[in-house]
Amino acid sequence: DCTPATTRIMQFIRPKHNPTITTTRDITGAQNDAIFELAHQNPEKKVFWYIDSEFLGETRTFHEKTIAGKKGKRLITAVDEDGNTAKIYVVFE
Repeated sequence: DCTPATTRIMQFIRPKHNPTITTTRDITGAQNDAIFELAHQNPEKKVFWYIDSEFLGETRTFHEKTIAGKKGKRLITAVDEDGNTAKIYVVFE
């Protein structure tokens, strides 16, 4: 077999595959954020996080980001400093 193996540099651990996320509210009525977690082969790489095309921030070592999304289908994208990407569509309710 001459097909090269593809290696995932990074992938989402939480949430998994096209989830629907129902966010809750705390006792003050503020919306709780959803937690997104990413596994990276080299955790020391910087990872830049986006919802749709809006920059949310960066992580290093522990690739976990809390995200508050508006209702509807949203694209969460993580891009490392080498340009590798991981994407997941989620629906916020």
